[in-house]
Amino acid sequence: MASLKEIKTRIASVQSTRKITSAMKMVASSKLHHAQNAIESMLPYAAMLEHILKAFLVSTPDTDTPFDEQRPVKRVALLVFSSNSSLSVVDSMRMSSS
Repeated sequence: MASLKEIKTRIASVQSTRKITSAMKMVASSKLHHAQNAIESMLPYAAMLEHILKAFLVSTPDTDTPFDEQRPVKRVALLVFSSNSSLSVVDSMRMSSS
């Protein structure tokens, strides 16, 4: 059976870990809030760009471009976004190796 000192040390360790985890959650919440604000501020630009592109495509309906051709698929590219945070090194390594 563990001694009283070992139990107290373990309780202090768990409380310290809980404080660190709470601080990390607050930082993540703040980063998420900033990212959401950045995305919301870009929405009017995205809507205007979509409007401009649709107007352009409607004005030139008979234009033939090489992008309209149906071609067989020769190569496939995967674009992977991952974090460079030290907290997700395992996930980043797992994504890059697969």
